[in-house]
Amino acid sequence: MIEPPTDDGAAGPDHLRILHLASSLRIGGLEQFVVRLAAYQRSQAQTSEILTFRDGSLRDAARSAGLNPVVVQARSRAVRVVAAAVKMRRFRPSIIHAHNPTTLHYARIGARVAGAALVLTDHGQGVTPGRTASESEWRSVQAIAAVSSAVAERHAGRRGSLVRVIPNGVASSGSSLSREAARERLGLGEELAAIIVARIDGAKGHDTLLRALALLPPESRVLAIAAGDGARRAEMEQLAAELALNGGRIRFLGARTDVPELLAAGDIFVLPSLSEGMPLSVLEAMAAGLPVLASRVGGLPDLVADGETGRLLEPGDATQLAAALQSLEASPALRMQWGCNGRHRVERQFSFSAMADAYGRLYREALAMRSRVA
Repeated sequence: MIEPPTDDGAAGPDHLRILHLASSLRIGGLEQFVVRLAAYQRSQAQTSEILTFRDGSLRDAARSAGLNPVVVQARSRAVRVVAAAVKMRRFRPSIIHAHNPTTLHYARIGARVAGAALVLTDHGQGVTPGRTASESEWRSVQAIAAVSSAVAERHAGRRGSLVRVIPNGVASSGSSLSREAARERLGLGEELAAIIVARIDGAKGHDTLLRALALLPPESRVLAIAAGDGARRAEMEQLAAELALNGGRIRFLGARTDVPELLAAGDIFVLPSLSEGMPLSVLEAMAAGLPVLASRVGGLPDLVADGETGRLLEPGDATQLAAALQSLEASPALRMQWGCNGRHRVERQFSFSAMADAYGRLYREALAMRSRVA
């Protein structure tokens, strides 16, 4: 559990106590973002912890990063609220950092009982939005970080809150395996590996990818490799069977923890989403030097420079995606050029340290704002 802080006087005026609130600890882009940011903040001599309301497979990754997330689980919402409020008060955060509006109910209560500034990151929502925050909950927020300009537009008229665009960032750690070793581990030969890393939940366009694969000529070497699990995986596997793709056009790998190795084995990254915030998977693919084929939705146009690092496509357009796959298959030079351009773009504009520094500035703006109205 989160223990009360000791008053040893060691923390200086620049020291922050940050409590991240996330709905769950399943393996997903948002949850990985929370773990990585909290771990980085600790490495910068800040106190940073995670409180979540549903346990999941990311707990081990959090622990390996030196974090011990607190999970508040109860059937009754009232019990969860009380338990969360008690833990937040004991931690005494200076900043409560809520991730997506679904956590605002708890975050607002925590900010009140702990006297903390409240910062929200809107990571963007999928096709089926989560819980809608009330106006009183929104009024309790001092600062909003939007992961893309498209997400920021949702908050353009919001009163009482600072709104800043802070794009996601990634570290360029990469794979421990060579391309040859990574491909050998997946049993790849001459295939052109098109990687998709995403939950199979209906929002990421897996059906569009499958229909695009079915349009490719028989001689095409494209093989799609789908890493991820979700409620609609069986449905997508059935669709693949109906389209006669299971003989060598698609592999469903399920949930994976070796994404850097998958990217090292890949030739193209694909994300034909219907809705997006700013997906870490695309940034990681670009950092790995892969050209990206993605939908023109949400924050993806902020990431993918059309015609320079990949191609932006209309969501749901399988014919357009099939043509883009064929174009890249026919031109190794174009794949290399777009991949190199993407890696350089991430290094220049989407570094993890720059993103974390931007959050540090936003925290202090939120604290100053709260002190003025207190």
